[in-house]
Amino acid sequence: AHIMSSSAQPLARRQSQRLLLSSEKKAKTKKYDANTTNGRKQTPSKPKREKLDLTGDRLNICLLLLLYTLQGVPMGLSSTVAFSLTEKGASFGDQGVFSLASWPFSLKILWAPMIDALYVKRIGQRRTWLIPLQLLVGGALFVLSGNLEGMIENGAKFGDAKPLAMTFFSIYFLLASQDVAVDGWAITMLKRENVGLASTCNAVGQTFGFFASFTGFLVLNARGYCELKGFVMFWSAMFFLSSLAVFLKREDMGRMEEIVGVKETYRQGIKVMSLRNVQSLALILLTRHVAFSPAESLTQLKLLEKGVPKTFLASMNAVIAPLNIMMPMISAKWTAGAKPLRVVLNTFVYRGIACAFASVVVVAWTKVLASDGAQGTAPVNYEKASSNVFFSGLVLAWMCVSSALSTVQFVGVMSFFSKVSDESIGGTYMTLLNTLSNLGSKIAETFVLFFVDFVSEKRCVGASSSSSSITACSTKQERDMCVSAGGKCHLDDGHYHTFVLLSPAVALAWVVWQRKRVQRLSASPLEEWRLSTSSRKDY
Repeated sequence: AHIMSSSAQPLARRQSQRLLLSSEKKAKTKKYDANTTNGRKQTPSKPKREKLDLTGDRLNICLLLLLYTLQGVPMGLSSTVAFSLTEKGASFGDQGVFSLASWPFSLKILWAPMIDALYVKRIGQRRTWLIPLQLLVGGALFVLSGNLEGMIENGAKFGDAKPLAMTFFSIYFLLASQDVAVDGWAITMLKRENVGLASTCNAVGQTFGFFASFTGFLVLNARGYCELKGFVMFWSAMFFLSSLAVFLKREDMGRMEEIVGVKETYRQGIKVMSLRNVQSLALILLTRHVAFSPAESLTQLKLLEKGVPKTFLASMNAVIAPLNIMMPMISAKWTAGAKPLRVVLNTFVYRGIACAFASVVVVAWTKVLASDGAQGTAPVNYEKASSNVFFSGLVLAWMCVSSALSTVQFVGVMSFFSKVSDESIGGTYMTLLNTLSNLGSKIAETFVLFFVDFVSEKRCVGASSSSSSITACSTKQERDMCVSAGGKCHLDDGHYHTFVLLSPAVALAWVVWQRKRVQRLSASPLEEWRLSTSSRKDY
């Protein structure tokens, strides 16, 4: 669920925020003038809420919603694949390989300036990229539709997730490039007074696309309404149709953005990284996920490995979706102040405790299975076991608390980015800080998956009675024998529980280590975050 909130924001989105900030300043000035007569302050009247004028923008909003929804579809599909891999016996190491597929969203700063600056004027600044990108994603999904089930099966059985990872890495690369182009087009597509709706279209579209291709597919598939091949082919057709919609939509050439040169953008990024405060902040961003990654990366996979139905976990993720949407608004009173990083420090240990609670959830599931198995000799009904009220409540409580604390910290960090970014190069500055934050998350996630798989003992579970002597799963040969006998390789739970239960201690150690640095950065004057006049270009 955090894949969407973890992508770096492109230059165009930051330009939009500066536009909104400028309009807010003008509104405040106008309000002051209206409330002041001959230097005397008058009692302000209650401001009237302005109504949105969507005349001429309704079709534009529909097109943005379509493009952002399609952007979320392959993200949800990759989560479906990750769940299916674990369900079919893939190891955490295989998941580590597959997790590399989503890295392009954390690295798109490397090529985003080229997408902004290079285009065919006759076609349009954004359509130059969007039309071929939509066609390429549609073609990739069409080819993938006939091979995906076999790739999942082979990846799980034989421990070879590389073909899946490379395929989805390519799709994510195309989507990350599309994200840059769509965000930039939204600024000029909508009327200036409606440009703030671009971020709403982004959030609503990506959330719906992710939900439809993850929770939606798992529920429909469990009830026999659709198969993976047909589902992927449907979305392939939608990408092809969207390219036609983009082709028919003309760009407003009079509102094309003034783009800083590619070389200048890269030069600015290097200058920003040379600032002492940015280097200190980078150390915080690259290490802050270490305490939480074991629980947040492994727990749902561990539950799947132990037989929890993937439809149950997908449904739980759907239940907490409204909380994820509301938390940024609820947490605004804590994160909108002068020191938004304070909320990160204040909730850090609590989030570590919530992560440790994940161990309780896994133990509770084993107890539920033991209780269900003790009632008879019939095979355990995993669907029935997952409907246990106590277990369902425990999972929901853990997800809600963990998600709420994660969202509050994310909003606090984003608010700090907005506060310290140099407005004269806001796009480059914000994108660079977001990239550092996203890299910290992805590095921790991938490392944990590989490391826990490396140190944990693997054993064969579910092999036929005639092959009861097959118990080990450490080598590829032993894994192949286990799979051939109808079994699956499961990791020993000991290391999982150890790393997860250490989360509060690691979180506390991080707070002790980084508290003074966070406090110093929070109190630093804005001048210390700015580039010197001589080191940046006037424009």
